[in-house]
Amino acid sequence: VLGSATVNSALAAADGLGWAGYVLLYGGYWSLWGLATPLVYATIARPSQNRVPARAARLVSHAMLLAILTLASNLYFLAYNSIIAGVVTFDAATYWSRFTGGGAALFIGVHLLKYTIIGLICASIWHRRNRRKEEHSRVAAELESRSLAIQLADAKLANLREQLHPHLLFNALNCIASLIEIRRNSDAYA
Repeated sequence: VLGSATVNSALAAADGLGWAGYVLLYGGYWSLWGLATPLVYATIARPSQNRVPARAARLVSHAMLLAILTLASNLYFLAYNSIIAGVVTFDAATYWSRFTGGGAALFIGVHLLKYTIIGLICASIWHRRNRRKEEHSRVAAELESRSLAIQLADAKLANLREQLHPHLLFNALNCIASLIEIRRNSDAYA
């Protein structure tokens, strides 16, 4: 916003709009794009079935969103210039020539470039979040696996203890009985 305002106020110093006017103009303009960013993200993050109709539907969603943003941003410029700044009066032929005239490819290309940059940023954020989710899932599965391994080891140890106790008791009683048999009563008592 500040860069656009500075450049445009320097280029059009004679129009009387001034730097503050351009800050207001571009602040509102970029706010439209900022408000649309969650919609771009939602379109990118929508679950995909990897089928051609789903991809086509997503592409149509992006095209419609781009068209809406292009029209809305131009209507904002028109409203700002005619109502707030009082610079331009509405002329439908001039307005629509931006979409149909010789500069239409450049005009639409600039909006497509803005949309593409926002889309790439949103896609990058979406992919990063997915990688984090996958990493968290992998770590959680690994922790669960380790926890199950520990539980299995504890169960084996408890089973061995249960097997050891009767064997130990049998050996102790057998040893006492043997000492009594050979008349070593004090040793058997000890």
